[in-house]
This record gives sequence, C-alpha cells and structure tokens, in this order.
Amino acid sequence: MTMTLTDRTHSSTPRDSVHITQRITEHDELELSTFKYTEHQLQDLEHDIDPDNNFFSSVNSNCSYYTCEQYNQSINTDGKLSLIHVNSRSLYANFNYIREYLHELAQPLNIITTSETWINADKGIDFELDGYEFRYVIRQNKVGGGVAMYVDKNLKSKVLDNVSSAIDNILECITIEIYKEKCKNVIISCVYGAPGSSIEYFKDWMECIFSKINHRTIFVCGDFNINLLNPDDHKVTEEFINTMYSITLYPRITRPSRIASHCATLIDNIFTNHIENNTVSGLFIINVSDHLPVFTVHNTNFKNNLPNKKTDYRRVRTEETINAIKNDLMSRNWAAVYTENDVNNAYETFLGIFKSLYDKNCPIKVYNRTPKYKSCPWITNGLKNACKKKNVFYRDFIKLRTKKIGK
Repeated sequence: MTMTLTDRTHSSTPRDSVHITQRITEHDELELSTFKYTEHQLQDLEHDIDPDNNFFSSVNSNCSYYTCEQYNQSINTDGKLSLIHVNSRSLYANFNYIREYLHELAQPLNIITTSETWINADKGIDFELDGYEFRYVIRQNKVGGGVAMYVDKNLKSKVLDNVSSAIDNILECITIEIYKEKCKNVIISCVYGAPGSSIEYFKDWMECIFSKINHRTIFVCGDFNINLLNPDDHKVTEEFINTMYSITLYPRITRPSRIASHCATLIDNIFTNHIENNTVSGLFIINVSDHLPVFTVHNTNFKNNLPNKKTDYRRVRTEETINAIKNDLMSRNWAAVYTENDVNNAYETFLGIFKSLYDKNCPIKVYNRTPKYKSCPWITNGLKNACKKKNVFYRDFIKLRTKKIGK
C-alpha cells in the first residue's frame, strides 16, 4: 500500500567541544572486512589480465566511513543527486534524532530513504520534513517493517506503483522516478527484505522487477538482510550477488553496515547500474539504530527544477528598535484620539498611529535563505556536544568492538 503526504543531556565547555571534534575528525580508517566478491579466480595479473577480475574493484574504490564533520568538509552535493538510506528501527522512536542529524549536514540531501519504519496508521503518521514530500509503503497483515522516502519538493517525481509493493513475509518496496529536462530519468527504490525470508524468492523478485527498467539510471537502496561479506560460504548469497550483477546492479557500499561486538555484516547497501567513477559513497558514523546509514552522491549536473532559495519577510525586532518605538509612543501627541467622541473612530485613529510608528521603527525586510530542516531551538550547544561525544564512543566501539569503551 503506497501513501503520499505532501506538503538530544550534558553540557560541555568550549575546550571539550574542540577536543571532541578533533577526536572525531582525526580517527584512523576502520579496519574491517570489505566486500571484494568475484566469481573468477585471480590469475597472475602481470601476464594474464582478465578485465572481469578487475571490474568490481575499479568501480567500488571510494566507499569510506564518515563523521558528520568529515562529510561536510569533503563532500559537495551542489548540483548533484544525493541519496541516503537509514534503517530507523521505528520512526516513532527515532524520527526526531534522525531529523536533527540530517540538520547537521551542510547541504540538504535530495532523497532520504528509511526502512523498518514500523508505521502503523492507527498510531498516526506525523513524520514530515520541511521541503520534502513524504511517501511510504507499509505492511498490511503484520507489524514492523515498512519503507519510506522523502523527496525534495524541487524535484519533479512520481511514485511507480508497479515497482512499489508489500509482499507478506518477503519485502516492502517503494520506487519513484525523477524527471529531468535534457537528462536521463533516474529511478530510486527503497527495499526492506524481511529477515529470515526466502532469499531465493527475493532475488527472483528483484530480477523480475529491475531487469525491465535497467535501461535507465537506477539506485536501489535499503536493508536487504543479506550479508555480502561471506558470499563464498553461503550459496544463496552468492546467487543473489550474481543475479544483481546479471541485471547490471552493483553495490556501492563495500564496508560493514551493522557492527556488533561479536560480528560485522554488510546488509545495508545501495545498488546501481551507474558504474562510472563520478559517484562517492560511504557510511555515516552515527548511532541512530544498530545499522549505519549509507549514502551516495551521484555527479550528474543534477540541478533542481526550482530555485534553491526561498524568500522570507521578517520584521526587525531588536532591543534597539523596541526602545525606539516606546520613545515615539511616549512623545506622540494623542489629542486626536482623546478628542474623538466616537469610540470606533478613536480606535481607528489610535491603530493608524500605532501602525505607522511600528512600521517606521520595526520595518519588514526581505531575507533570502536556502531551505533547511526545521530548527529545534531546544537543541543547545551542550546537547550537540553530548551527541558528538556519543558518536565518538560509537565510532570507538565500531573500531574496537568492545563493551569497555568510555570507561
């Protein structure tokens, strides 16, 4: 069933903030297994060069872990198509945290997808983000699961109903097509594969659906619940990978996305048939759920259809302007009000004088701004630093995978 809706407790000193930021931005590369699957045996590459052996490594060499600060410093999304997938483990529990983390990004993302939304129509659905259209697919006969997508309102898009569905105990999927003048249309899908379901059925469904539309640029993101790190030890995983390769869909995420003290798995991914090296992909180090968010930035001169800037009209109300209007009101001659016998006329005279003084001292000015997520004034600098510190500990946990972090 497809739906559409349009439209953080500790304080820190400035010294602590600098220390936290340095620890985040200067961490070493995480030493974890990566996805390097090939169905061919590597030969002596100096004498026997098989292009199939080198194909995958040539298109997936730029997947890394990023803190928010590292992302803001190194990734530029201006004029590009940016996409993120977050396993939310219930929007009811984690929506506000996800929204605030996205707000920390220097540039808004075009497409925000999430799986395991756990949306239940009976509980109400209030998960909109300013500047985005909210679309989702939910389970019909079972709780949990579900997928959702936030699409930049500046993009012209529509939901593809024939590629959006919920299959009991197998998957949920929502798909949109983005239309751009003088550019090839882009198809984006968000998929959640139910844990413990039939991988055989799942891969057959993926092949049937996406083989029909892979002549266009496709990005298929989500939590597939299929660990790509050990395909040689698991036949159905190997078959799933080969099926995705057969329809020219290749994973952009090659590092573990779900990391615990006892294991690390790669089950969240973004598959695409765009294999040129002008796409940057990675994982965010943030403890939203037990999955790391994955992202990709696709360089295609993807300009918005509408201007990025919005116009705001606001009155200039400062302590100085308020004192100025008080002085004008006190020095004003109110004889015209006091001498008026008709109360309605007296009120209109008073109101006219007040408005003229208000407009004089507190004028309306025009502000051009780039639309961002709704700000939350209760998120203080102390709370932001506490959230950063939490993510530092989570990064250390990812790296060391021990429960003694922070002690």
